[in-house]
Amino acid sequence: MMHSGVEVILPNGELMRTGMGALPQPKNPGHKETRLDEEPGNKAWQLFPYGLDLTTMAFFHRAVWDSVVIVTKMGIWLMPNPGGYQFYMITFPRDEDLHKSAEIIGPLRLQMVLQNVTTIRSILMDAACLGTKTEYTSSTEPIDEAGLDAIAKELNLGRWNFYRALYGPKEYRDVLWKIIKEAFSAIKGAKFYFPKDLKGQKSVLHTRDQTLRGTLTFDELPNGTHLFFAPIAKVTGDDAMLQYRTHLAVMDQIAGTYNWNNNIQMRFNETIKNYLGPKGIIAPGKNGIWPETYDKKIYKL
Repeated sequence: MMHSGVEVILPNGELMRTGMGALPQPKNPGHKETRLDEEPGNKAWQLFPYGLDLTTMAFFHRAVWDSVVIVTKMGIWLMPNPGGYQFYMITFPRDEDLHKSAEIIGPLRLQMVLQNVTTIRSILMDAACLGTKTEYTSSTEPIDEAGLDAIAKELNLGRWNFYRALYGPKEYRDVLWKIIKEAFSAIKGAKFYFPKDLKGQKSVLHTRDQTLRGTLTFDELPNGTHLFFAPIAKVTGDDAMLQYRTHLAVMDQIAGTYNWNNNIQMRFNETIKNYLGPKGIIAPGKNGIWPETYDKKIYKL
C-alpha cells in the first residue's frame, strides 16, 4: 500500500490539502456551503500524488508528520490481487551472518527477485514481541551468548531473521523462490519457513504474514511497541548496522552526529519548524529539532 494525497492541519491552524487536492472540485449550481474539511476532494486527489507546484506531501512522511502537522485525511493506494501470495521467513544462526545476508539482498533487490522491502530483525527484537525477559530466563543479568542461542532454539529463530513475501501466480512465485532459496543457502545453517511450518506456534512470522498480505487487523502484538520499515542504509554488509534510529533519551545526541557542513541539515530543519510553528507548540524537540522559543541547552536530554 502507498499513500497519495493528504489533508493536514498546519501549526498555524490552517487546513491544507497536498498535490491535486489543492485544486478545488467544481461545484454544482445551487450547492450548499460546507466546512472546509467536509468539502469533497478533487477526483484526481488520490490518483496522482503530485501537482503543479512543489511536492509537499513528502514533507509530511513518517516521523515528520507528528513533528509539524496533524494529518486528518490520507489517500491510500490498494494493491489488487496479484494472483497469489506466499510469505516466508529465513533465519541466520550467527551474528556475523548479517554481513553476508546484506550482500545477498542487494543484487536480488536490484533484479526485482525480492519484490518488497526487506525486514531483518534481531533475535531479541522478536523475542521481546513474544514475551518478557522473565519468560526466557530467571537471571537478572544481561542475556549472554548461550542464552541467546537457547531463545533462538525455543522460538525457531536465528540471531537474525529475514521476513518477506512473494506475489504473483504460483508458477511465478516458484521460480522466484528457487532463486531466493539458492542464494541464501550460501549462508551456512540458514533455515527457511512458510507460515504452515510453524502453525500453532507463537511467532512474529504470523504477524508479519498478515502485514505483508495487507490484512487489516487490530490484534494486539503482545509486548510489542513498534514495527516499521526504513530502507535507509546502503545494501552492503559493512553498512548494515549504521545508527539511524534511537531511543528518545539520546535523540539529541544522535541528531548531533548528522553535522555535515556545520549542521546544515539541522539548521534547515529548524528554519522550517520555526516558520511553520513559530510558537513551538507541536512536538518541540522531536528528532532533536527544537523551536527557537525553547532553549535546547535546558530542555534537551
